[in-house]
Amino acid sequence: RRRWIMSLAVQAGCPVGCAFCDAGAGGYRGNLEPGEIVGQALRIAADNPELDPARHPLIEARLVRMGEPSLNPGVLEALRRLAGLDWKGLTPMLSTVAPDSPAIRPFFEELLRVKDECFPGRLELQFSLHGTDRASRRRIVPLRTWPLEAIADYGARFLDSDPKLVLHF
Repeated sequence: RRRWIMSLAVQAGCPVGCAFCDAGAGGYRGNLEPGEIVGQALRIAADNPELDPARHPLIEARLVRMGEPSLNPGVLEALRRLAGLDWKGLTPMLSTVAPDSPAIRPFFEELLRVKDECFPGRLELQFSLHGTDRASRRRIVPLRTWPLEAIADYGARFLDSDPKLVLHF
């Protein structure tokens, strides 16, 4: 009753294929639209009327369970829409393996803006590292990921206005 956690999918399946996760086991069927992502939160709230989201002190909306958020640009719009809900205790959390690609970098730059505009002091970011060297990380996450130095640099920018950054092993 003190903390309400909802895990929201951002993709139907997952294209990454990380060794620690079974989200892609059933195949990858594409990105969810922003309305579908927010719709999951609304459905969870509707199914639990005793936990009134307008008055609940802490609702963690974790974009973690199915899919890599940075591969779905619609996640940024979903975060903006979540910010528009009248849920005073809403704290989103985004978990990423930090894919390294010039096409994905703009997502993370925009995430900083969304965080500052919509969730100042309330957006949590988790980097799923699962290793401290590139070779072990590559065995677990089968795509090119940010080097630890890049994560540290981005993390410093993120922490400039938000108190929570998690390195997940």
